[in-house]
Amino acid sequence: MRLFTRTAWALVAGSVVLSALGTAAVLAGDDDDDGEEDAAAQAAAKKVATDALVKAVARGKEIWNDKTNVKKTCATCHEAADKPQLNLATRDWSYPAYSRRKRAVVTLQQKLQEMIQFQCRGTVLDDKGPDIAALAAYVASLKKK
Repeated sequence: MRLFTRTAWALVAGSVVLSALGTAAVLAGDDDDDGEEDAAAQAAAKKVATDALVKAVARGKEIWNDKTNVKKTCATCHEAADKPQLNLATRDWSYPAYSRRKRAVVTLQQKLQEMIQFQCRGTVLDDKGPDIAALAAYVASLKKK
């Protein structure tokens, strides 16, 4: 236990020293022209994030319309001309929200799982998998501004 405590304090002290050195370098203006490299790295990271979100939304749209593991698709109800009150693009909604069925506050992903299981009578998606996140990304992209 003593070794753990000493190691933890050494790590804390080291991070404080490194933080102070970094702050001192910024205050002294010692950036060695890293600003351009930092901007390029930030732009590259932003492009990676944007591309990943675009792919997730596209995959979510596929799941939205896929009838493989469900009796009816999400689009069956939420894009039906005779049910405009269910159209998520024109309806005001937000999550987390209260679920009457669960009698608890749920996240968007939990609500989607609930809808897949009970409304679409399908197989729920893996809670930690990419498909439920993709479906949530697509549904969020439908939300009216």
